[in-house]
Amino acid sequence: MLTTPKGIIVGRDTHFVIDTPGNIAAVYKRQMLDLVDLGGQVKRERAEPGIENAQLIGLTVYQARVIATCCLKNPLYDYKQQVFKKAQATRSPDLYNVELGYITTHPDFEGGKHCQQLLKEFFLKISHLNMFATTRKPAMKHILEKYGFYQLGARYGDQFDLELMLYEGAFG
Repeated sequence: MLTTPKGIIVGRDTHFVIDTPGNIAAVYKRQMLDLVDLGGQVKRERAEPGIENAQLIGLTVYQARVIATCCLKNPLYDYKQQVFKKAQATRSPDLYNVELGYITTHPDFEGGKHCQQLLKEFFLKISHLNMFATTRKPAMKHILEKYGFYQLGARYGDQFDLELMLYEGAFG
């Protein structure tokens, strides 16, 4: 059992859903999109196709409510090239075919380690892959580093607040 900072007990009524987008209930995908949109890091119109075209989606569900999300995305080629170029990365973007993203926790459940628990389960399925992620949040950078991601290149973006993080798969 877990207790969130707001006193909500999570445990018995919580489960993980890790599957391809086609096998995830539409109501859960809508809740995921709402949660990603609420986070304000990605525009809704960009997140929706990203979710639908993902290789794998991870959700923490509490009483039929999505409270944490993550996603193994298939980034567009041009987008990936731009990210690596803007970050002045010294590694080829062609070595990283997938992007870990849409990592978020519902505000009512923040501080309960739901995101970290979801990533632990998610990594059982994806740890063999080379992947990249981008973040502007120090807390997310810290979490990614726990899973073996490292920063490469320079900060970039309009506010120079984005960082490119890379992960070398266990077999990569």
